[in-house]
This record gives sequence, C-alpha cells and structure tokens, in this order.
Amino acid sequence: MKAISMKHTNTIVAIAVMLALGACGGGGSGSGNNTLTPPTLALSASADQTLAGGKTITLSGKTDSSTAPTWSLSPAGAGVLSTTSGASVSYTPPAAVAANTPVTVTATIGGVSKTLALTVFPEPGAPGLSLAAGKFEMYVAPVDGPAASARFRESTAVAGDLSGNLYVLGRCRVTQTRRENLSLRKISTDGVVSTLGSCYSQTWFGKADTDNNTVRIYKPNSLALDRAGNVYIASYNFDAEAGTQSPDARAIYKITPQGVLTVLAGAGGAHVAALTDGKGDAARFLTPTIAGVDADDNLYVQDRAKVRKITPAGEVSTIATLPAALTADQDGNHYRVDQATGNIIKTTPAGADSVIAGTTALAGVDASPLPVPYSLVRTGPVTYALLATYDNSYLFSNDIVLKLVVPH
Repeated sequence: MKAISMKHTNTIVAIAVMLALGACGGGGSGSGNNTLTPPTLALSASADQTLAGGKTITLSGKTDSSTAPTWSLSPAGAGVLSTTSGASVSYTPPAAVAANTPVTVTATIGGVSKTLALTVFPEPGAPGLSLAAGKFEMYVAPVDGPAASARFRESTAVAGDLSGNLYVLGRCRVTQTRRENLSLRKISTDGVVSTLGSCYSQTWFGKADTDNNTVRIYKPNSLALDRAGNVYIASYNFDAEAGTQSPDARAIYKITPQGVLTVLAGAGGAHVAALTDGKGDAARFLTPTIAGVDADDNLYVQDRAKVRKITPAGEVSTIATLPAALTADQDGNHYRVDQATGNIIKTTPAGADSVIAGTTALAGVDASPLPVPYSLVRTGPVTYALLATYDNSYLFSNDIVLKLVVPH
C-alpha cells in the first residue's frame, strides 16, 4: 500500500474538522445551534370599541421582521379588514348588529400570532337620558324583577360589561348613619334585575353566604368589569384616616362569574395604609377608587392624587395619568355630573363645556327635591350609565339607574 504523505494527512484532518463544525452549527460565536429567534410582534389599536356602521379602527403590528404580518378576522361577516397583509390595517364594522358583538383580529408573522379584541355596539338611538331601572320612592326595600318594578337602596356605583348588562354596587343600612357591607345587583340586557350578593339577606350567588363574602367587603365604593365578566370592587374604610392603622381592608377584590371571591391587590385586616406598589397583598392603598378597565384587562385606580395600574396578575404600579379612553367617548369628549343642578356636562377636547342632559327633564321625576346624579361611567363608545337619588345623603329615597346616550 502506498504511504500517505503528511500533506494528504493534513488535508484529511482539515476536512474532518470542517464537517464536524458544520454538524454542530459552525465554528463562529453563538449558541452552537441553528435555532432561529422568532420575530417580535406588538399590536395596538386606535380604539377597542365602535358602533355598527360607525368609525373604522386602525390596527398596527410592530415587528423586527423584514416582512409584514398577515391579518385575519373572526367571526366571518363581523366587519371587514382593509387588507390581509401590512404593517397596519383598518377595521370597518358591519352596518348593523343585534347586540354587543365581540370581534377578534389576529396578526401572524413567522409562526408568531397575537390577537386584538374589539367590540361592536348596536346603534343606541337618539341622544338623551332615560330610566334603566328603579323608581324614586321613600325608603322602599330592594326589590328584584322587571326594571320598572325593581327598587334600589344605598347604591354607591354602577358599571357595565361588554355584553350590555349593568351591575349596581351598594351597601346595607345598619343604623341611621352607618352603611356598610356589600350588595351587588345585575340588570340584564332584557331589563330584569337580580341580586348576586346581599348583605340584607346574607346570600351569595344564589346560596347562603356561608363564607361571609358580603361582610368581608366592608366599605365597597366602586366597581368595574373585564372582558371575561369578572367583577372588581374597591373597598376602604372611610372612617379610618389614611396612613394610620386601618382595621379593615383597603383592597381591590375580584369576583368571578361563578362567585369566587379573591383579593387581587391590597391588604385585609389591620394594617398600615400606604401608597406602596407591588404584587397582590404586598401592595398598599390609601383610598382606592376604581376608574375603569382597559382592553388588556388592566385595572386603573384613583388613589388620592395618584393613579395606580393593576395588571390581571395583581401587579400594582403608580403611573402618571389615567388613559383617556377609560372615560372619553369615541370623539374624545369627557362628561361629568353637576350635582348642584342635576345636569350632565360635556367637555370637548378643546375644553368647551355644554349641558347635554338633565335629571329634572326625566319623565315622572319632580324637580323638587332636586334629583342628585352620581357615579357616571362609560359603558360603550357613546353610552354611559349613572345613578340618581332625591337625597344626597341617601337617607330618604330610593335610587334609580339611568342610561345616557351622548351626541354622536
């Protein structure tokens, strides 16, 4: 056999080394494998709600890929997208819907998919203030049933879900001046009032309140609902000074549609009230009042002069300002109640004020004593809900629940 020269030996070794390096992904720097990093994709929308036949919504997909994402819409027929590929698309709602309709837009790039949840609302009709449930009477006990015959007492706040139901938060009158513990009632889209939790009857979601949930939420003051129908309630003891030892919870509670109650953030029992960020029971509040929920189910709380943001996981942080979309209509106008006159005031983005409705103009409502409106909250692109009573101390009259359609 012919001997192999040193030159040939070196060549064979070099080839073997190259083959080995190729098998393990090359000899350069890095992890030593061929795994590709998936592209990033971040979605945003100009709004998450619109009216049937109303304004389009601009959707954007920010990515580090050299290609643009593809877009799809479900359910079929719930509006149209301007294109199926691109850095941004426009969503146009259908001409009409029978009820609040959820729409999902999906963007996909390089095997990565993310979604945006939108809601299309039916045309609400002519602007104005109307009665949703209840009647002004003198101290009638709470009554369930059809909206016209239902009665409300000691109501503190109202909020709506994305299906169009309204929820009314209240307390129970223990003495002439003490109102405490939880009442939670629902007004369905077909106008029927039911009780979810009652500190009067000690019931909780159709059963006896054996866990004392209605007592556990001692001083409820505000509420909101997320996309899944979970109810969030803020509570703190108005009688205890902030920054001192608080004998009761200063917390944000979460109630699932099945009635499971947990603390999302804050502390129960005796603790020192404070403005402390953190997750779950590590966070502390002074006077938390819920301002609303955004499209990603983040909760926003007004806490004295501070704005606190709470993620669905219960992570609390302090931010500069409330997102404008929590309270503004589709045109960026804001609304507030004037309790001295009973009127609803509109403020344009330019800062101009005007009266758009008044409680004294409601059919069957006397102007004396003056109906006092409160707890005005946005329930759709151009709709709001609020409460009203004949007496600001809630001593002498039942409350009513009102719906407001703003000019659009």
